[in-house]
Amino acid sequence: MQLYLKDKYNLDYRLMPSIAMQESNGGKRVIKNSNNPFGYGIYGSLVLKFNSWEEGIERVGKGLREDYLNEGLTSPYAIMTKYTPSSVAKGNAWAKGVSSFMEELQ
Repeated sequence: MQLYLKDKYNLDYRLMPSIAMQESNGGKRVIKNSNNPFGYGIYGSLVLKFNSWEEGIERVGKGLREDYLNEGLTSPYAIMTKYTPSSVAKGNAWAKGVSSFMEELQ
């Protein structure tokens, strides 16, 4: 699936797994029946749910391309400013975590 998304949306193959690791320990801590290990569209009590893991991966991959990378937000630090802006005030913890996971996947 990751290679498919890399080809379809021209995403770094490490980005989505790294976001999933940062957000949900790689899918181990996911809101019940959400199929959303990415924390995508989750704000407080608002929870974006997908019908399957595949649908979640596809939707988040497309969203990252269209709403982040196409807008010039290409690094974890830039993505963080829109994906999880509260993390900026917390010392950029989200971007540091995603970057660390990406480095491990090289």
